[in-house]
Amino acid sequence: MYRFIVNPGSGSGNGKKLISLINEYMSSKEIPFEICETARKGHAKQLSEEFKGERIIAIGGDGTFHEVLNGLDTENCGLGFIPCGRGNDFAEAFGLSKKPTEALNAAINGEPTDIDYIQLACGLRCLNIGGTGLDVSVLERVENKRDTKLTYLMSLIYCISHFTPYELDVTSGSETKHYSCIMVGVCNGRQFGGGMKISPNSSFNDGKLNIIAVELPKNGRIMRALMGFTNGKHLDKPYTHHFECEQVKISSPFNYPIELDGEIYKDVVLDCKVVKGGLKTFK
Repeated sequence: MYRFIVNPGSGSGNGKKLISLINEYMSSKEIPFEICETARKGHAKQLSEEFKGERIIAIGGDGTFHEVLNGLDTENCGLGFIPCGRGNDFAEAFGLSKKPTEALNAAINGEPTDIDYIQLACGLRCLNIGGTGLDVSVLERVENKRDTKLTYLMSLIYCISHFTPYELDVTSGSETKHYSCIMVGVCNGRQFGGGMKISPNSSFNDGKLNIIAVELPKNGRIMRALMGFTNGKHLDKPYTHHFECEQVKISSPFNYPIELDGEIYKDVVLDCKVVKGGLKTFK
C-alpha cells in the first residue's frame, strides 16, 4: 500500500497538478494507493503518523518533506519524494529528478537506500539543514507574506541593515567554542535557501554532521560573506569555521529562533545528533 501526501499549494499549485498524474500512473499498474491532500500547516505530519503501511511518498517542497519525516514510523515505513516546491534544496542535493514522472517512477521502483537524518533532543527531526542566525531572521520577516524573490530580498536588506552579531556557543564532545557570527548551520545536506551551498562537502550517508559557523568578517561586509554561499567557496575564508561530528549543541542566552528544513521554531535548542542510515528512501 502506498500513501501519497500531497501539498496542493507547493510550487504555486504544482502539487495539485500532479494528482492526476499519480492517479493515472498507479491505476494503470494496478498498485494499491491512497492520495491525501494537506489542508493546513502540520497536516502532513499528522497524515504521516496515521500510516502504518509500506511506503509514504511526499509531494511538495522541503517543508512538506520535513513534516512527513517528523510523523514517519522510520522503523516500518519507507519514504519517497516527488519535489515540486520552489527551492527543492534536499532534492537537488540528493539527486532527485525534477521531472514528476521520473521522480514518481523512482519513488515506486527505485533502489532502496538508507540515508542519515538529524535528530534533536526535543524529538524533532531534520532532513537537510538546521541552524540559526541571519537566515532565520530573514525567514521570520517573510513568513505569512507573499513568497516572491523581491519579498525575500527586501527582508534580507532590512536584516543586514539592522544586523547585530549572533552570540552562540557551539559544543561538540568536551569542547565549546563561542562565536559572534552571522549564522551557524548543522548540515546533513549541502544547500538551503534555494541553492545556497552552505556545506558543499556534506553527504546524506556518511554518518556525519557538518557544522558551519560564519563569523562577521572584520571588514563588516556581510553581503560578501553571504555571496560565497552561492558557489560553495566560503569554507576557506578566515571568517568561516567548519568541522564534522556526530553530535553538537548550539546554545545562547538570547534564545534565538531556529530553522529546520526552512521551518521556523521558537524555544527549541539545536541539540542535535546524526541518525546513521535511519531513513529508508528510494532513487
